[in-house]
Amino acid sequence: MERAEGSASFPALAHVPDAVIVVSLDNRIRYTNPAVSTLLGWSAEELEDRLLTSIVPPRLRTAHEAGFARFAAGEPMRRAGTPMRVAALHRDGAEVDIDLVLGAVPGPDGERWAMGVLRDVGDRLALERELRIGSYLRATIEVAAALQKAESTAAAFNALLPALCANLDWDFAAIWQPTRAGDLACVASWHDGTLPLAAAAMTEGIRIRVGEGLPGRVWRSQHPLLLSAGEPTTQFPRAAIALRHGLTTGLGFPLLGTTGPLGVVEFWSTQPHEIDDDLAAALVSIGRQLGLFLERVGAEAELRQALDVLQASLLPPRIPAVPHLRVSAHYQPGGRVGLGGDLYDIFALPDGRWAIVIADVCGKGAAAATVTALARYTVRTAALEHDQPADVLAILNQALLADASDRPFVTACLMFVDSRHQLSSHATATITVAGHPLPLLRNAAGQVRPVGESGDLLGVLETPSFHTTTIDLQPGELLLLYTDGFSEARDVNNLQLGETGLASLLAGIDRTEPAEVLDALVAALARHTADQQTRDDAAAVVIGV
Repeated sequence: MERAEGSASFPALAHVPDAVIVVSLDNRIRYTNPAVSTLLGWSAEELEDRLLTSIVPPRLRTAHEAGFARFAAGEPMRRAGTPMRVAALHRDGAEVDIDLVLGAVPGPDGERWAMGVLRDVGDRLALERELRIGSYLRATIEVAAALQKAESTAAAFNALLPALCANLDWDFAAIWQPTRAGDLACVASWHDGTLPLAAAAMTEGIRIRVGEGLPGRVWRSQHPLLLSAGEPTTQFPRAAIALRHGLTTGLGFPLLGTTGPLGVVEFWSTQPHEIDDDLAAALVSIGRQLGLFLERVGAEAELRQALDVLQASLLPPRIPAVPHLRVSAHYQPGGRVGLGGDLYDIFALPDGRWAIVIADVCGKGAAAATVTALARYTVRTAALEHDQPADVLAILNQALLADASDRPFVTACLMFVDSRHQLSSHATATITVAGHPLPLLRNAAGQVRPVGESGDLLGVLETPSFHTTTIDLQPGELLLLYTDGFSEARDVNNLQLGETGLASLLAGIDRTEPAEVLDALVAALARHTADQQTRDDAAAVVIGV
């Protein structure tokens, strides 16, 4: 879409699948990506230079203007990077419930502008779709990690192709790029070890004209394309080769730079495959990342933006309402990398209980976030069929060990909470800890003690040892689950707060509401570190009856 002369341009944001809006300090909209039109019905031309309040419901405008005035005055965003449930105004006047993640971006003149990433809450994912998206997310993170580490296109391709095949479940992949003659030639390929002859026959010495075959058609259309090897040879000249080697289904997607297509990634499988909207969106995003990398223009900015969006996707967009419990959570990344390895999640179990998990992946950045995605979706899946948290952690351990790549270890604390008691006001918590800091229980008198017994780390031993502890959480008591970003926070003298120091802080907070207690802990952590950026990610969950 053409933009008006003088309008702000953020090409890296155009291909983010969620809606993105950028606002200058005068509270006017300066940029919207195409997804905004799908979500809110406004075109880019209609929204450009409008006040942001045009898409804010009237009942929320006063609060919005006050918050934006603080931002324009130079104050930091209070909830930057944390998903918030809000309402936006559709073009037809209806309110749309969205998850909003705020951040700041530099404007064309260098001043700080506000950016919001919006996701439709109405399109909630079922578990099966969550698992698919988990694999797509892992593939996207693997791309980001490979591009960060690669010193050449060859190194990037060698890392990307096996990761994409593993996460998207394809047997064979190739990358095609244009030759000086204007046709396409294979520049890199990978197979799972079972298809060496097929890979060679499909790629070596072959030139494909634009508009022909899978790579040529994808190059021309600039869209992902699924192809059956049984299509006429006029559409697919290599059909006979593919069928002879048992390849039945192909999938291609373009590598798009700012000036057009720069290459095509082609997948082949011996099994039938389908392409859904989520996979198509993931392939478009991956293709854009690769295209920008190949073009060497704006790649670093694209990756940073992708990491911010992905981090929001690794955490719950909001804390669900748990019957008879009050729950609050906090997350902040460590260092300058916006993508961390800490995880918390809260979700309902089929029998009416609730699962609360907190975990810490060794390291941070894209590599750690890949394991975070694996851990979250594995725990959610396993908890549907297993009654004990120890059994769920054992399955997660096997999933980590089954991953052939060199993954970091994981610590975790998983708790199943039963708050369905009809005749009493307590809640029963069944807790299993795998190498993680023990939860801290504060009783009604303000005394704090650790609960549970720590078992082995995850992703290290074939048969780790776990211990399960059951406690009754009474009214007035609070349970703190946390990662070592809290206990290992260092002061100006490089001294750690420690688990004893954290317990003392918890005991000294004269609040009973979990949200207030957590806010006080975060403030105390900031005082301990003298507001310096923490070195490690930090996550915590506070639960009360």
